[in-house]
Amino acid sequence: MGSWLSDLSMDFRKISVLMIPLCLIVPVVSATGPDQIILSSDADWLVANGADSTAITVEVIDGNGTPLKDCVVALHVDPGFGRLTSETVVTGASGTAAATFTTGITSGVAVITA
Repeated sequence: MGSWLSDLSMDFRKISVLMIPLCLIVPVVSATGPDQIILSSDADWLVANGADSTAITVEVIDGNGTPLKDCVVALHVDPGFGRLTSETVVTGASGTAAATFTTGITSGVAVITA
């Protein structure tokens, strides 16, 4: 029976290091706000080890493609899949802002919304 328990814990460790595909979802905003919010990252996937991280870039533009400065953007991710360095970011003169996403230890798809 002791052998069965050690096999189970080994399998659990294997599961906890599965990859987390990083999905970024950007909703359509109303006419009173910016026309487009674009979230991007350099990472296609991360390992669910509680340490892997990637920079998340937020870009806010109007209908003419002009970057919008001083826009406050709220970000959210399910805390089971990871955490963000900031839940809100403010765009600079280039219309961009940044946050860092760090994985949790739960494997799956981490969806970041703005």
